[in-house]
Amino acid sequence: MERLVATQQCPAYIIDSAFNIQAWNAQAAAWFPSLPSEPNLMRWAFGHRAAQQQPDRWEEDWAPSLLAQLRMAHAREPDNESLTRVIRDVIASNEQARWCWENKPSVTDPGQVERGVRIPDSASPVMVEVITCSPLGYAGMQMVCMVPVDPAQGGTFVSSMSARAVPTSGSRAA
Repeated sequence: MERLVATQQCPAYIIDSAFNIQAWNAQAAAWFPSLPSEPNLMRWAFGHRAAQQQPDRWEEDWAPSLLAQLRMAHAREPDNESLTRVIRDVIASNEQARWCWENKPSVTDPGQVERGVRIPDSASPVMVEVITCSPLGYAGMQMVCMVPVDPAQGGTFVSSMSARAVPTSGSRAA
């Protein structure tokens, strides 16, 4: 999976079931310079001020979504001690996370996949689509890609998906 992440032209990283970052590519390191300081995505996001300043609309879009992911992971794996420690650390280190965890037991992920990110040397937030996948053969692992909605904002990333049509079952290519 590391090769897959390394070849992505957009920021990409791999996390395990407790949100430990297993690998990230050069683009993720360039966009998120403080990422290597904490090997756990949730501890980094909720425990590092620099991590909270980069997402556009952190409190409205990013924090609730990340907390929903923590809740879903805990519901799937209630006996995962590493995940339980992450949750304990997150709610101990971040007042917003603690309040939401204690007072909003049904925090949901709004399903919004396009969000803004402030990247170094950019005057305005870059809108990205957050795409996750769980490759076969890698139980508990997820690859997360932050694909710029406007390829011109993402540096070297160029989207070709809209330029080609893929026939579906029962259809014919022209």
